[in-house]
Amino acid sequence: QISGDRLTIIPHEYPDLDAITAAWFVRMHALEERVRKTHQLWAEYVCRIDQGHTTLNPSQPVTPYSLFMMRMHQLRNERTTSKGMLLAGFEFLEKVLGWMEQGGDPSSPDADALTRLFPAEAKAVVEDLALYNQDLKRAEKLECTLPIKNGSGSRKVPGLWIEKPESAMFKSWARGDRERAGNDHGFVFLGVQVGDQRFILSVDPASDVYLKGLGAALEEAEVVKRKKLGLERVGENRPGYDSPDPWYDGRSPLHNYTIIDSPRCGTVLRAEEVRQLFQHWMAGIKTERPV
Repeated sequence: QISGDRLTIIPHEYPDLDAITAAWFVRMHALEERVRKTHQLWAEYVCRIDQGHTTLNPSQPVTPYSLFMMRMHQLRNERTTSKGMLLAGFEFLEKVLGWMEQGGDPSSPDADALTRLFPAEAKAVVEDLALYNQDLKRAEKLECTLPIKNGSGSRKVPGLWIEKPESAMFKSWARGDRERAGNDHGFVFLGVQVGDQRFILSVDPASDVYLKGLGAALEEAEVVKRKKLGLERVGENRPGYDSPDPWYDGRSPLHNYTIIDSPRCGTVLRAEEVRQLFQHWMAGIKTERPV
């Protein structure tokens, strides 16, 4: 918002890496600061993160992304306001961009240099990896048959199903855990019960499989059960959907059906129902192409 010579930047609530970076660049533009090569490299890195390329290698845990995530996780635990998180994000960006000006590469980071720059966050990253190792002990390992993106059959990939993981970066660790997944892409499919009424089902966006059709199946079951319970969703439909608050099926070009999320108000489907629908959907995938 612009009022006279005052510019007000309003990101969404609890801003994430791309929102904070976007606000940073708006501020730069307003101040007529010169865009440097490091800014372009950082924007490309953040865009990949926003598309879901968040894989973390457990043997090389310290990255700009993992450090940022743990910083924001700490702030949320401290009930920091969205404005406070934005300002903390700006401080983080100043340090990271300064490191990049000295030759640092976010896509191939020097862990020692980043640890010296962010000692508390680096310690939290290592602690979160330990939580992932504990989560993995109670997660269910799956072999999932999923459709290939170009429509030429299906492929079996390793996956995990877990209820309320303790690790803040469970998805990223699992995707990079090649050794225990027995696969160069780590655990490709993840079924995560985030809360009592929220589930996020996803596949690695860098893989050649996706979840097209699963979101629609979950939404169909949601509609049927809500009608039985008298809990129909009301209001103007979300653009492109037949409901004001549907299951997100991953249709954005940024996601290409690689992620599915519950309605914002929460799902009425129980955990066992979501799991059964997933199994039933997989059973309908007929043709399999050899790995």
